Amino acid sequence: MYLWNRVMTIRPDAFAEGSAAMAETVGYFNANSDYDFTLWQVLLGYPVGSVAVATRFESYGPYTDAMAELNARPETLAATSAVGASLAANPDDSLWQVVHTAGDASEPANVVSNFAWQVDPDQVPASMAWAVEMATFMNGLSGTPVVVGFSQYGEPNTFRFMFGYDTIADLEERTAVTQADPGFAERLAAAGEIGSPRDTQTGIARRVL
Repeated sequence: MYLWNRVMTIRPDAFAEGSAAMAETVGYFNANSDYDFTLWQVLLGYPVGSVAVATRFESYGPYTDAMAELNARPETLAATSAVGASLAANPDDSLWQVVHTAGDASEPANVVSNFAWQVDPDQVPASMAWAVEMATFMNGLSGTPVVVGFSQYGEPNTFRFMFGYDTIADLEERTAVTQADPGFAERLAAAGEIGSPRDTQTGIARRVL
């Protein structure tokens, strides 16, 4: 299973029309493809005005073929051009291989938070084992669904925890439960024995569609 994600930042002077065009375009892709795209408003971790589009699939090859065919249609170009006219810069795409899921993440959550970190190549196996164990621990502690993603594209050897919640209040409550447990601190300390992570990033987003 893979998770594909595109982050875009709408210009402040075009937020209203850009947001509307974004929602219309995501709806268009959902209606004209076999993939289910979700639209997210980024709340923290990226510049103000950032939004994200995401989908999941079993294989990247068929997905790229389907998108190439769809993007060749004039109506698709019109829809995406309307979005592009409102953006502050080029979009940023990422592709994550799902290496572990703790809890039920079969449906998109209403709110997601994430934590990403990059490691050295020789640290990947140990970091993978640590991430899987940590995700299982956090899910068992607070009930929060946790997806562990791994990417070798863009910034290679990067891991990402993706947490799913019903509301922001749910996020706050479950995060507090996790961080107050001694086992959480112990596992963070164990991660330091593997090596110091680089280019860490966190964020919170709310699902719009």
